[in-house]
Amino acid sequence: MMAEAIVVTAARVRRVVQEDLGDLKAYRVPDPTTLAARSHKQVALIARDAVPISLVYAATISFGGVSQPQVRLRAVNRVDQGLGLPLPAGAVALFERQGGRELLIGESFTDDKAVGEEVEFKLHPTSNVTLEQRALSTARGKRSFELILRNANPFSIRFEGDFDIDEAAVRNPSNRLARKNGRNLWATSVPANGTATLRYTVIAADR
Repeated sequence: MMAEAIVVTAARVRRVVQEDLGDLKAYRVPDPTTLAARSHKQVALIARDAVPISLVYAATISFGGVSQPQVRLRAVNRVDQGLGLPLPAGAVALFERQGGRELLIGESFTDDKAVGEEVEFKLHPTSNVTLEQRALSTARGKRSFELILRNANPFSIRFEGDFDIDEAAVRNPSNRLARKNGRNLWATSVPANGTATLRYTVIAADR
């Protein structure tokens, strides 16, 4: 699915107004409303158009194998990025516009997000992007691996491989690794119908 074809939408319901109560946030319904017994009403916390969303394929890399790459959508909770207010945890529905209609293509969940934080929606694993781990050699106290990333999409992608391995244990990567949340990260772009590889060595903890 093309990145530019993806939108996150919310129901067109009554909009609330944010108010600050010390460290707490209150949301006032702007017009009178009532609730019958055992009933509920829907209100909209935020409604924004054209919020920049980036699409990333991500996987976890461990000593014993790799996970299947997963589609992730990311935004930044800032005013200049179309958001900029405390976002409560909750479910997220993802729609894609096709032929003038919006079709549900996925559901996710997000934690509470403060202003300035990255907002990420984790979606389904994909079959168009695959990650393979091969053992190259084994010696006393260390093992060498090769990762092969394949992109079968007709467009280029951004990929992030999160190392679930102690930072100090990963040695001699064939490409420079980035850092995110205190862990090594293989961040790379792969052209349409292309591949990318990474070789590295894992040293035993007692070495």
